[in-house]
Amino acid sequence: MSRKWKRMVERNYDQVSKQRSKQESALPGVKLLSDGTEMIRGRSIVMPITMIAIVSMFILVYGSSAGNDPLFWVTVGAYVFLALVYFLRRPYLRIGRSFLSTRRMGRDQIVEAKDIASITCGDGYVAIDFKSKRRKWFFSRVMNRYPTDRMAERLLLFAQRTGVPMYGETTDKS
Repeated sequence: MSRKWKRMVERNYDQVSKQRSKQESALPGVKLLSDGTEMIRGRSIVMPITMIAIVSMFILVYGSSAGNDPLFWVTVGAYVFLALVYFLRRPYLRIGRSFLSTRRMGRDQIVEAKDIASITCGDGYVAIDFKSKRRKWFFSRVMNRYPTDRMAERLLLFAQRTGVPMYGETTDKS
């Protein structure tokens, strides 16, 4: 009876764990990773639009005079490819147990909770300020299509867990 009971408890525990992970991962914009971190992804739209605008300008200005020049069409193709790369390479904020991570200037940057001065949440934006002379991280709903409401909820949990002061709509400004 004892072994049967243990198997039943383990089976139920596995089912409940699967259901919880499905519910948590079903939140739009929030992805739970296997290492216990959460990744909140945005969508880069400024650079692809800029690249497409440059290609359009090239075609309008030089299209008739370039004609069959293969180098012109290689340049146009390169700009379209670059726009596609920027569109598919999505910006993110990774929230760990005691760190935050994002991609800046083509590389991952990780910041520990002890180096964060404050987190500010507003309508459509989240800003993370540091104790050192680093530039502030700014995540916007308009520029990079981040789900800032979900990001604010997750960062509130992070701030409560690590003791980082958080200001904005979700908390009272002290």
